[in-house]
Amino acid sequence: LDEVAGKLEDLRGRYGAETLAFTHGTKRTYHWDERRFHNLFGTPNICGANNVCMCPSQAVEYATYGGFSWGDIRQTRCIVLWGQGPSQSNFGLFGQINMAKKNGAKLIVVAPRRIREADMADLWLPIRPGTDVALMLGWLKIIMDEELYDRDFVENWTVGFEDLKKAAAEYTPDRVAEITWLSPEQVVESARTYATTR
Repeated sequence: LDEVAGKLEDLRGRYGAETLAFTHGTKRTYHWDERRFHNLFGTPNICGANNVCMCPSQAVEYATYGGFSWGDIRQTRCIVLWGQGPSQSNFGLFGQINMAKKNGAKLIVVAPRRIREADMADLWLPIRPGTDVALMLGWLKIIMDEELYDRDFVENWTVGFEDLKKAAAEYTPDRVAEITWLSPEQVVESARTYATTR
């Protein structure tokens, strides 16, 4: 600690407090103790992955219904794990997914690697890395074309639905399969499973 403190003091003395910058992932970026350390050191250079992690989701949830919630995963009927493996990163969530599966929930796993969750899944979609948006638009096209969405909700509570429909129009199951390396059947089955499980 003395060595680190000495080097930090030396850097501040030679280059000024702004020589120090701090970053790391997710919501930890803005913990009060780290901000206080940087405040006392004199640097405003604090940044992190919040803008590409869970903070946008939390901000939208607070803006739309006043809070952030994981929901009652144990009681859900369909779980979509997209680009994450909680068996390795979030044991509490993984335990809830196991409980939901025991209660009959369907599990769709979208992941390029055969992770532990893929072995548990009702549908594993080994997607080509970087093609997630194509699969999402393909799901939207199927859900909208087959009218598997809540029409009352869309009519009363959304803006831009027709624009979204136009954006998804070219993402047929065949085109999505070509882009994502999935089969057209996987695209259709996963979209229908997601949209029809209430």
